[in-house]
Amino acid sequence: MGTVNFMIERFYIPEGYRTRRGNKWTVSALYEMFQNEKYIGIFTFNKGRKRNYHAKRDDTIRVPGAVPAIISKELWEKARGKLKLGIRKVRKRYEYPLKGLLFCGVCGSPMTTGTAGKYPSYICTKAKREHLKGHAKIGKKKIEEYVFNKIKHEIIDKLKDADFQRLTEQINLHIAEQTFETSSEIEKLSKELAEIKTKIQRGVEAILAGVDIPELKETMEQLKQRQEQIKKELLSLKTKVQKEFVTPDQLQKVWEKLKELMQTDKERLAKTLIDKIIVHKDGYIEVLYKGY
Repeated sequence: MGTVNFMIERFYIPEGYRTRRGNKWTVSALYEMFQNEKYIGIFTFNKGRKRNYHAKRDDTIRVPGAVPAIISKELWEKARGKLKLGIRKVRKRYEYPLKGLLFCGVCGSPMTTGTAGKYPSYICTKAKREHLKGHAKIGKKKIEEYVFNKIKHEIIDKLKDADFQRLTEQINLHIAEQTFETSSEIEKLSKELAEIKTKIQRGVEAILAGVDIPELKETMEQLKQRQEQIKKELLSLKTKVQKEFVTPDQLQKVWEKLKELMQTDKERLAKTLIDKIIVHKDGYIEVLYKGY
């Protein structure tokens, strides 16, 4: 086997051994080898292109035993385990928990990530793309501290000493009022829909009777468009009506979950509570919560 005289991470390579192309062994070469299941007798269809064939795909087909195994699965897995220990995971330099929620108060465009000087920040996408001045730009640290402090004081801290029974009653009353208003709107739209159906039927009868008026066809088309619009609106409203009332226990669990997310997953916390954040040119930050 030769004398061992050099090591790649945790793998010892015998002197003089090369890859099948005659190159020196590298971490990348080992990584590729221990991603290739042919070594343990598994042939793979639809594994993708060379650049992304390690990615998981729904249409990939793996056939165990389709090719002769060169090594045992146990030895292959053991080698893979060592390789994982030897490769450092690349971590993002910065996390941006508010990404996707920020909008420029000047033009309304979404804000993307970038740098203001050497500091990470959020920048208006349009301004960045078109090299415009005067649009929203704010430091990452500044806005994140503001938003999460706001969530803490306005929601989490307020719920700490809340009377969950009373709060539940208030929320359910609001849901009931919304349900009543929605039901009234449903009734109104349903009545209009019935009237439109009658008008369309009369129009069809007129056309079948030989009435050929250009305005009639135009009116029929407008009625059909309005009919489809009402159907979509009714579907949306009926979904809202199905909203269930909450209990004090459910509200308590929601508060506990929000406290947990404040410590463990601020991005999920923000996206659970916030609809959008508008950053104005003068630095004013407008936080719009979701309408629960």
